[in-house]
Amino acid sequence: MFRELGHTAATVYEALEHTREPVRSFDLLHRTGLSRSATHTALQTLAAWNLIQQRHGRWHIVAGTSLVLLAEQFGCLDAVRDLIDRHRTERAAYRAAYALTRRAGHTPGTPLLPPLDDDWPPPPEPPDQHQTLLDLLEQQLGAHPIATHTHA
Repeated sequence: MFRELGHTAATVYEALEHTREPVRSFDLLHRTGLSRSATHTALQTLAAWNLIQQRHGRWHIVAGTSLVLLAEQFGCLDAVRDLIDRHRTERAAYRAAYALTRRAGHTPGTPLLPPLDDDWPPPPEPPDQHQTLLDLLEQQLGAHPIATHTHA
C-alpha cells in the first residue's frame, strides 16, 4: 500500500508507529530526516486516508483504520501476492541450478564465474585520515574556498 502512497508517507508512518505518544510535526522532521515540505505532504496524504490524525497539534496513528482494507482498495494485495509467487519461482530455479552444479562436480567454494582480468584498474587508495572535508572537496570536485572580506 505504501508503494501507492509513496516512500515519504511510509517513512512518516513508520516514525509514528515507533512513538509511544503523539508527535509534533517538528519532531517528525528530525526523526525521519525529511524536509519540511516532504513531511507536510506525507502527513496530509496519510491524514486524507485516515491513517493518522492530528489532535492538539500532535500526530498519532488512527487505530481503527485497516491497512489490509486500504491495501485491497489500492490493489496492492494482488501485487504482493505476485511478488511472493515470483520470489518462490526464482528460489525454486536457483535451487534447481544449484543442484545441477553439484551433480556436475562443481565444488562449493570455487567461483562459478571466471576471474576478472588483471588489467582492471586497482581500487583507489583510502583517503588520508588527516584530510579535512575541504581537502576532499578540493581534490574530488576542484572546489576552492572563497575568501571573505570583512569591512571595518
